[in-house]
This record gives sequence, structure tokens and C-alpha cells, in this order.
Amino acid sequence: MIASVHEIGDIEVYDGTEFYLKKTKEEAQREYLLACLDIVRNFENYNSFGHLDYVARYGHYTDKSIKFAENREILFEILRALASKEKALEINTRLFDDPKTKQFYSDLLINFKKLGGKFITLGTDSHIARRDWLSISKARTLIKKAGFHELATFSGMKIDKNKKSIKE
Repeated sequence: MIASVHEIGDIEVYDGTEFYLKKTKEEAQREYLLACLDIVRNFENYNSFGHLDYVARYGHYTDKSIKFAENREILFEILRALASKEKALEINTRLFDDPKTKQFYSDLLINFKKLGGKFITLGTDSHIARRDWLSISKARTLIKKAGFHELATFSGMKIDKNKKSIKE
């Protein structure tokens, strides 16, 4: 079960909605990340938290990317909560064509590991097999560089004992 945030206060977080109106990129990202923090702190019925970069997909901003350093405090709280609850962090490759997204996920992975995070899941959302494979390959490299050697899978809300090894 993947937990994620796609709407805040009955407003969907994608292009053409009110969510981004009258907000700077920083304000929109902060509001989104605080909603993510609320979920990881207050809900239990999930295995992995996904789409942490969802807010970077949309909005009217020239540079939509999330900067880890600018959101460090909230991101650390999210990662700390996931690690302490032994929940997985999903690495979503949807935006992996952008080097800034790869840097964001690299920072997430390194810090998740430092905070005691154990489980990583991998998602794509791109729906194009060729692009999926290239992005997955890039993600696997990032995951391994951060010190993780297996991908987690779940069945019946429990981690599978036969985790998937990450191969180069």
C-alpha cells in the first residue's frame, strides 16, 4: 500500500487547479510537504510513502524542481518518521529526465539511510516501457550509491522476505 498526497483541503495538486494560484513555488512546495509530513506521522496503514516529488510536476513556475536544501527541515522530519516506523520510501522515476530530480532523490536517499531508513520501493508513473527502463536503471544506480542493496516488495501489507537485490 502506497501512501501519497494528491490533494490538500479538497483541492487537487495538479495543473489547472487553485492549488498553485497566488503561491510562490516555495509556498506551494512547503504546503505540499507539510501535508506529506502529516500523512507519514499520523497514518499507519501503508507500506511505502510515494510521490514525494508530485508537487514538482505541476504549477506555473519556470523551475518546478524541489531543492532539498530549501526544504531540509520538513524533509528530514518526513524521512525520520518513515525510518522510525520502518516504512519504505518510494523513488519515483517519473521526472528522472531532469538532473535536478535525480539530485533531489539522491539527497533523499542519502539522508534516509543516515536516519536509519531500511526500505526502498521503486515506481515509474511514466507508462512508456523504454523510458521506464532507462529511468529505473538510473534510479537503481542512485539507490545503490546511497548504500541500499535491496528493493522492498510487499504482500498482504507485510514485507516480502525475498527482497529484490539491486544489480548494477
